[in-house]
Amino acid sequence: MDKQLNQLESHLRQLLTEHESLLSLIRRKQAAMREANARLVGDCCELENQRVQRIGEIEKSRQGVVAELTAMLTPGAAKPMTVGQVAERVDEPRRGKLLVLQSKLIGVIGDIRRESAVTRAAMERLLNHVNGMVQTIVKTVGGGTYGRRGVVQATPSLVSSFSATV
Repeated sequence: MDKQLNQLESHLRQLLTEHESLLSLIRRKQAAMREANARLVGDCCELENQRVQRIGEIEKSRQGVVAELTAMLTPGAAKPMTVGQVAERVDEPRRGKLLVLQSKLIGVIGDIRRESAVTRAAMERLLNHVNGMVQTIVKTVGGGTYGRRGVVQATPSLVSSFSATV
């Protein structure tokens, strides 16, 4: 059982490290958005995806270890135990280590959820702003060729151009 407990502790440490890195990337993406640095926003999104994939791999392995521990600690259990339940059944100092790691991980995940919600809201506002600009440009450049229902009217076409350079 020591082997599985060591693996569980290792997985929790790895998950904590990966989640902290993910939180850092989310904050870097927010800064890039404030600076209107689209390239850096895209890079951050790509790195975030890699972190999420890695977290998924570690989590899958962690779940396997917890399933093994559950079978050892409560044979015939209907579902795997939680980290807290495993910690309740082991001695100190292992119990304390597992509970501290679990608590830190829960805290970082909460921070990620909050920061992600802020980023998502900012992205939605930016998207709405860009959509409004595009509609204004289409209306101006289109010169009335499209009717209110978005279909081409039977009026003569208007040729115009628009430059979006700064």
